[in-house]
Amino acid sequence: METIRQTWTIPKSRQIHINVRLPDYIPTGEAEVVMIIMSDKKNNNKQALMKLAGCLKDSETFRDDPVSVQKALRDEWE
Repeated sequence: METIRQTWTIPKSRQIHINVRLPDYIPTGEAEVVMIIMSDKKNNNKQALMKLAGCLKDSETFRDDPVSVQKALRDEWE
């Protein structure tokens, strides 16, 4: 098994054409090829944070005075 890593820019059409020159040591003949698409992790983390932002403001858990909420959370673990 051999791992070959490349970075591509996915166009708006979502269509890519693969043209890869394999090293000579990879044998010819039938082979199974697996493609793993991984988005930019920095971008995913930012999107996840933006989804979370503001969603707790309506939570019953955090409706009280911030100091009493923090104290209750601390006391829960004692």
